[in-house]
Amino acid sequence: MNLLFILFLGAIAVYVLYAAISGKGRLYNADFIKEALKAKFHKVMRLMYLALGLVMLLEAAVMAGQTYLFEADDYFVAESYYDANGHYYEITMDEDTETYYQTVLGETTPVRLYTYEEMLEQDFIEVDDSGNVTDIYLYKTSTYPAYAKDSDGNYYFTETYYDADGVRHRITEDDGVYSEKVGGNAETEVIKYTEEEFIATFEFNETDLSKPVLNVTKTNPNSDEDESTTTAAASTSLLSCMGTTTTETNNPTISYLTMAHKSDFLSSISYETFSTLNIVFMVLSLVILVAIFVAIRLMTDKEKKNKARVTNTPASGLPSSAFDFDEDDGEK
Repeated sequence: MNLLFILFLGAIAVYVLYAAISGKGRLYNADFIKEALKAKFHKVMRLMYLALGLVMLLEAAVMAGQTYLFEADDYFVAESYYDANGHYYEITMDEDTETYYQTVLGETTPVRLYTYEEMLEQDFIEVDDSGNVTDIYLYKTSTYPAYAKDSDGNYYFTETYYDADGVRHRITEDDGVYSEKVGGNAETEVIKYTEEEFIATFEFNETDLSKPVLNVTKTNPNSDEDESTTTAAASTSLLSCMGTTTTETNNPTISYLTMAHKSDFLSSISYETFSTLNIVFMVLSLVILVAIFVAIRLMTDKEKKNKARVTNTPASGLPSSAFDFDEDDGEK
């Protein structure tokens, strides 16, 4: 899609430049220009079309540079998720600094960054021979409940869960304080465990808590409804979404922090510079188009134009101009 738009914009720029240099073409067809201003009109239009063509050509070149000279780098997961081991990562963003943070087991740090190769090494993603993502091994939701670690090093659950006996533990939160209601019993303060108790009680495979809880689930074991989350093959390239990629299932968005040069060509120009130039050239194009519209309006002989409308005999078979938006109130 980017390539087609760049080619389209470049083709228009070349046509406008040709019209400006040759002084010929349908771009100069405008009826009802004042007789005394016809020569001036042609000169003014040539200058404006020359400026417009150059700006549009530069904009197409900048867009091509943004698209083909850079590739995403420093990937991170931009939504809260569970990793393949069942650990919950709460992702938040500081709106003032637009910095992402992750909270895992009660500890908050800046979000971890990965290169494309590191994501493959971490088994976050699986790709085919063409680089298309076929699976993302991260989950927005999980059959495992989230848990946290307090300042004393004790662990507790922060999501409702069912224990190994199928008893529901309803977890609620009020102003940062968690409560727990077990079965039909009264609500109490959430149960907390030391690291040793937590590992022993909920049967972690590893003492570093790097494996999922085996005998606790968010899915009601007494229900026939399958509440678990499954993944399906992704159908999009990791680099095709200009910064994000998602699958068609319940996977979190993977975003990137920076854009890195693919080669040494124009390596001194940053991606941010390309982005700024793109905006500048886009604004300049709009300004020149408005100037062309205003120039045509100012040089139009309104009296001659109105007479032609009343008699329904325009001076030529061509429209007054491509920029004529007058209402046809006087037409009969």
